[in-house]
Amino acid sequence: VDAHAQYSTMSSSSRRMVFEPGAATTSVATNSHSRNTPRGPKVKRWTSGVSAPGYILLIIVVAWVLVEVMVVERMAWPSRTGSTRARGGGGDGGGSLWVARAIALALAATVALGLWMTHYLDPGVIPPRATIDDDVAWYLGLNRPRANVYVPLETSCAVEEGAALVARFSKDFRGQPIKSVFPERLLDPEDPEGPLLQGGMTPEFCPEAQTFRYCTTCNIWRPPRASHCSECGYCMARFDHHCGVVATCIAQLNHRCFAFMLVSGGAACAVYAAAAIVRASQVCDASLGLGKTCWSGWEVWVLVAFTFWLVYGAVALLGFGVLQAWFLCRDITTKERLGKKSPGLEPGLGKRAAEHWSGRGSGATTTYNDVCCAPVRFRPWYD
Repeated sequence: VDAHAQYSTMSSSSRRMVFEPGAATTSVATNSHSRNTPRGPKVKRWTSGVSAPGYILLIIVVAWVLVEVMVVERMAWPSRTGSTRARGGGGDGGGSLWVARAIALALAATVALGLWMTHYLDPGVIPPRATIDDDVAWYLGLNRPRANVYVPLETSCAVEEGAALVARFSKDFRGQPIKSVFPERLLDPEDPEGPLLQGGMTPEFCPEAQTFRYCTTCNIWRPPRASHCSECGYCMARFDHHCGVVATCIAQLNHRCFAFMLVSGGAACAVYAAAAIVRASQVCDASLGLGKTCWSGWEVWVLVAFTFWLVYGAVALLGFGVLQAWFLCRDITTKERLGKKSPGLEPGLGKRAAEHWSGRGSGATTTYNDVCCAPVRFRPWYD
């Protein structure tokens, strides 16, 4: 059977799908494979729930209450006369007291806002389709491991300008349909539909080819850098990772919120820890607190334990937050940095990584337009 001849009989709108992932297609009712393919069980969406973010919110509230009760309220603030005096373990700070309370509350509210935005805003869901794609139905209907078709010259997706291109349909090791577009000169003349191109390389790992994977759950061709999340039930654009702590995916639209939450959380822990250290020093000051006998009381031990907890949070959150901010600036995702990568993407390449995956030039420009300035909307729910 001549696969190219069969493909040429398809509608023009359907043929364009080979080269334009995400474009709308015509009805597949006339395709025998799509008619006989069951839709399958209903996909579960957003299965992570809110228990994990709820625990994080509880930790934020507990930290704020401890700072308010153990540090701000008991701190020996300068009095209105300019002297520093103790007041039952604290001081009549006047305006200083209320400024400290406002700062403590603002830091906790900022972290809570970052958590809320990361969890409830759209991570970057790619809308699924209810029916199988025309091109996939055509390829599966051939019942062949691979099928080559020639790209029309008027198409805009050109891997090599002025060269004849070939689109190859095949399956990956998971059985998911994939398509690779590459110059015709890379075909093995002795076995054009063989698994390897000239040089012994498969199209998926060829730097001169563009490979797109089809998601059989969402019935869409995934754009470059997209991935399907079984926990959330959708394909995510510019997928970074699924975070069980915030119970959602970190992807194109909420990566900035995730980095903001981490950095603000680390900053809040650092400020709270500094305030706790100041209060502990006051407890051990003879003119303000217990003096040398401070270690025999309970307050200083609570402050020391609280400080260690805050320092640990500041180091962990600021470290991970700065790393995520660096990933944003270099346009690299956690999956690309730590996972299995094609030879075109090496760790830490930044601009070259962005050019390989997006094909649109500078990584900084791509990140600014598509991630940092992406639209803000609540996460959707598709059947």
